[in-house]
Amino acid sequence: AVGGTEFYDDGGSWNSYNGTNAVSATGYIPEQAWNDTASLGTLTATGGGVSTFFSKPAWQAAWNVPADGLRDVPDVALSASFREGGYIVCPAAGCTNGFMDANNRVYIAGGTSVTAPAFAGIIALVNQLTHQAQGNINARLYALSSVTTDVFHDITSGDNVVPCEVGSPDCSSGTYGYQAGPGYDQTT
Repeated sequence: AVGGTEFYDDGGSWNSYNGTNAVSATGYIPEQAWNDTASLGTLTATGGGVSTFFSKPAWQAAWNVPADGLRDVPDVALSASFREGGYIVCPAAGCTNGFMDANNRVYIAGGTSVTAPAFAGIIALVNQLTHQAQGNINARLYALSSVTTDVFHDITSGDNVVPCEVGSPDCSSGTYGYQAGPGYDQTT
């Protein structure tokens, strides 16, 4: 399962000019759990949480994974915000001017419906590099997260808390969701 993040500017992530190769980022751009719900006025956030149907797989073991005996999601997260790091897409007959349409508009896509195929593309590159199919990648991802600190960025801020109707399943306070934090969390 692939969740969503969004960039947040810490004040030092960008140069005021484009350097060589048109690069303006100074390095890794900090991320937080993706949740544009409040700013957009509609449910627009990463998913995540605990399954009520599936038991925890043996491979889902890492620092801070809940010992709840149930499948927790997501496993990883990629940039998902339409507003902060969306994906430029070209509809089939739409891009006539590079990555723009005939009216010089750019189409931006986001959400976890984009992060999942983007991650599948990353795994396709891994398959190509290693000359072998990875199969169910989850066991390898969790094993990597347990032995190295430079493969993944730990997203420790933000949340996927959204409004809910009091009295609906799991909604007692009018909001539902999880906070990002150190190690595994049910947002990123």
